[in-house]
Amino acid sequence: MIYMMVSLDLAKAEGERDDFNKYLADLKWTKLSNVDTVWAFHMAYNSGDFILVQNYITATLLTAAKEFKLEKISYVAQIGDAKAVGGQIVKKNGVYSTPTFNPYVKQPKA
Repeated sequence: MIYMMVSLDLAKAEGERDDFNKYLADLKWTKLSNVDTVWAFHMAYNSGDFILVQNYITATLLTAAKEFKLEKISYVAQIGDAKAVGGQIVKKNGVYSTPTFNPYVKQPKA
């Protein structure tokens, strides 16, 4: 079993936030209390499956971005005993991309 925690930020998504939250809850992600937009879940993988889990997180958020027509999702994830990873789902000129970033390094403003 591998446990994950994902903290994310939705850009300009106030109208879609409830549907987005329901989408993740339906996938058995648990919204953690007393913090903003932090989710946890677990899967029947072991710690060696880090890349599979990271790809699952990206694919899940990419699907949500497309379904709810979100402009951008930025997230950091803690997967098992690995360092946190950072990624984004970005819509530019109608096309989604999934760039990654190092959450331990301050990112320049876009």
